[in-house]
Amino acid sequence: MRSEVEAAAEQVRQAQAQLAQQRVAVQQAQQSVAQSRAQLQQLQTELNLAATQLERSAALLDRNFISRAEYDQVQTQYRVTEQRVAAAQKVVEVAQANVQAAQAGVQAAQAHVKALEARLRTVQTGATPQEIEVARQRVAEAEHALRVARQQVQEAVVTAPFAGIITAINAELGQPVGTQGVVRLVSSALEFRLDVDESNLADLAVGQEAVISSSAFPGNTFRGNDLEIGAAVDRTRGTVTVRVTPLQPPDWLRPGQTVNVSIITHRAAPRLLIPTSAVGRSSDQTVVYVVENGRALQKVVLTRPSTAQGVPVLAGLSAEDWIIADARGLTAGERVRVRQ
Repeated sequence: MRSEVEAAAEQVRQAQAQLAQQRVAVQQAQQSVAQSRAQLQQLQTELNLAATQLERSAALLDRNFISRAEYDQVQTQYRVTEQRVAAAQKVVEVAQANVQAAQAGVQAAQAHVKALEARLRTVQTGATPQEIEVARQRVAEAEHALRVARQQVQEAVVTAPFAGIITAINAELGQPVGTQGVVRLVSSALEFRLDVDESNLADLAVGQEAVISSSAFPGNTFRGNDLEIGAAVDRTRGTVTVRVTPLQPPDWLRPGQTVNVSIITHRAAPRLLIPTSAVGRSSDQTVVYVVENGRALQKVVLTRPSTAQGVPVLAGLSAEDWIIADARGLTAGERVRVRQ
């Protein structure tokens, strides 16, 4: 039918227009590469000049012909130029990758045009069974070429599986990509994963509050909520994984950082608190000084992270013990006197 011929011809014209656009994109990408290379060459020349000036300034500084400040200014200029050269090299690499992607797009568009032209000829003139079979083979070949070209286009673009922060680049332009991928990406949504002994499962519940702190930033605590409790227990270690989401995390928090997490299971549970000034360190143990028979004796204690009310003691002390609130300068066994 005439309408079928016109529709097939229109499809060919549209495919040819897309092919022309792809060719223009290749030309633009090639021009971008040429411009990037020219800028890189200019910066490389500036870097060579800066290196010569730096070498000359170093010789003048050794002979006290220029001041240290003048030498530092020349050195800073060299480093800035060096960074600009490195950035320009990255721009050239990206432009070359864009050329490859555009060329793959041209190949895909050419294969599409050939397939539509073959279909148009068949619609216009009709064909013998032999010609139809040959046309089918050509269409199959064109479709295969189209699939290959589309695959090449997809491989030219790397899409991150989720939004996040790049912490490492594992492959440069032209290198094969290994099991580590092109980059190492961490999620910008922070969470904590901790292994809790399975004996504590009865006390854990989704939505419980957690207090998070870091030994590197003492006194800086923030809150979090239990997001998920693991569905299975690690049979080797006897632990279950708990995932905690921080609420209003501080600026010093970084992915991969080790922190202390205390999950609040019973808010009204009694606890023994002692002043922060009473807690000391001996080797790798936490100690306090208690008064017994008129002498200062050292006791090893197990504590939780410090709070605004004091340091919670889990083991090593009882409520009846007399502790020394400020034990600075004391030694174990020294005589002391308690004022009533």
